[in-house]
Amino acid sequence: MTFKEQLISDMAVFFNSGEFADAVTYSPVSGDDVSCSVVVDHDVLIQADGYEVGVATLGTTIDALVADVGTVNRGDTFTIDSTTYTVVRQDANDGTVVKVVVK
Repeated sequence: MTFKEQLISDMAVFFNSGEFADAVTYSPVSGDDVSCSVVVDHDVLIQADGYEVGVATLGTTIDALVADVGTVNRGDTFTIDSTTYTVVRQDANDGTVVKVVVK
């Protein structure tokens, strides 16, 4: 097993353990809904878009497995219980986990 394969396997165990992640419904703008687990992080310092200087604000991010959600786009939603988070932008994607800024 390669390092990348082991990382993907370990992250799947982490996300699906139910201990640190929340069960959600991911709804892409175009495509079918997906049930998966994500890690929601509130009160994260987020760099504002389009600014050259250090402008930042507190916001919410969601980490999801790329294997579960594929490509995440602006306008896609994650619904946890009765709360719906809308994707504002993708913040990072290492091929295993995608981090998005939501509102």
